Amino acid sequence: MTEPQEPGDPVEPSVVELVSRLSEQISQLVREELRLALSELKQKGKQAGTGAGLVGAGVTIAVLGLSALVVAVTSALARVLPLWAAALSSASPCSRSVGY
Repeated sequence: MTEPQEPGDPVEPSVVELVSRLSEQISQLVREELRLALSELKQKGKQAGTGAGLVGAGVTIAVLGLSALVVAVTSALARVLPLWAAALSSASPCSRSVGY
């Protein structure tokens, strides 16, 4: 059956103790993993916010650049056409490209 224990031998934990430790360790592991996941999500959220801000700034600059281009084309056409015709002919392709 079981061997008699010597005074210097370490005592093996019982099944109840092992199950208790397992339960504690699993709950601790789950809590730590949830904390880690939360911190990773916060970091990714900050990065996504920064990226969205940069995209918004890029779109704003692109719209301003397109507006400057339309003004330049209108000014160039105004040398050979009346101003109203130059404005109409330079704005017309822009309005068609956005679907109006």
